[in-house]
Amino acid sequence: MRELALPLPLYGAVVVWLTWPLAAHLRTHLPDSSFQCQFDLLQMIWALAHQSHTFVTAPWKLADANIYYPARHAFFYGDAGFGALPYFMPTFLLTGNPALASNLTFLVSLALTASALHVVVRRWTTSHLAGLVAAWTFLTTRWVLWTWPASALNYAVLQYFPLIMYLAAAPVAGRGRTSVLLLLIVLQGLVTIYVAVPMLAGLGLIGVARMIRSRTRRAGWQLNVAVFLAGGVLLIANAGYFVVRAENPSILTQTAWGVARPNLQVPVGLLGPWAATAVPIAALVLIAVGGLSFVLRPRAERDARLASAWLHCVFWTVAGIVLTLTPVVEWYGSPIVLGSLAVSSWLPMLRRVDRLAV
Repeated sequence: MRELALPLPLYGAVVVWLTWPLAAHLRTHLPDSSFQCQFDLLQMIWALAHQSHTFVTAPWKLADANIYYPARHAFFYGDAGFGALPYFMPTFLLTGNPALASNLTFLVSLALTASALHVVVRRWTTSHLAGLVAAWTFLTTRWVLWTWPASALNYAVLQYFPLIMYLAAAPVAGRGRTSVLLLLIVLQGLVTIYVAVPMLAGLGLIGVARMIRSRTRRAGWQLNVAVFLAGGVLLIANAGYFVVRAENPSILTQTAWGVARPNLQVPVGLLGPWAATAVPIAALVLIAVGGLSFVLRPRAERDARLASAWLHCVFWTVAGIVLTLTPVVEWYGSPIVLGSLAVSSWLPMLRRVDRLAV
């Protein structure tokens, strides 16, 4: 916590500046950076307000929300955003103002995520400048402040992911470390299934890779146990969606958005303004220069901790890109059929696989 004392106020001020004048109208206005803000944001605020009210009055009535009457379990007809509730609920219950609760959740979560990135990269590199570049890259990516979290509030709650990456990067066994990692995985996975799936898949692959080597096998087992237990908790938390699917088998035909997945356009789909992977070009250049300088160092001068950091950063980047590949990818308009090689083809329940790149 002491390590957050320096970066948190700094990034809090930066987030306020980048989103101005939102901070001047916290009680009365909401972000309107894209057309989704006119419905997705309102749905998430309603969902969080419903949970806040229900949990302190009649928790057993959570699923039967005051919407889509007479449909049963109507709460699970939309994204629940459980992971954003700890940030939304206190303000909402104290003030009764959903706009204030939403705006504070949005701004605070972004500042916490940038701060967590700074702290993690600073630990890996011993450089505050490197931490600043990491946080700056996150906050200046259009997807973060303009495209999606501003319209889907729960996606702003990403502050646990950098800590998960940091703890998972070291093949260190220990019940205490594993317990903390388990808690963080659950908290992050509760945000949305679109965050839970790539996170669990990535951690599972790391755990399996460690089990191959005898020296890291125990750490691999413990990581996989954490992933398995967290997956079980998240499965229970999302059980309502399976109930709704069983009660209403034709639900996929009842959406205005349709069920067809658009083909991924490469490279526009990865670098375009609507992509989660579209970090600023200046940041890409800095990252590339940093990676090249590390690779060109003599092997004897490469720090093991820094090597592990680069390895895991590359892994998570590649994992995010691979998960967004659709069964048919279009390279400058020319179709490339991947079929079942595309991981997204194994996840038919996810309508927008591009969100897995977060």
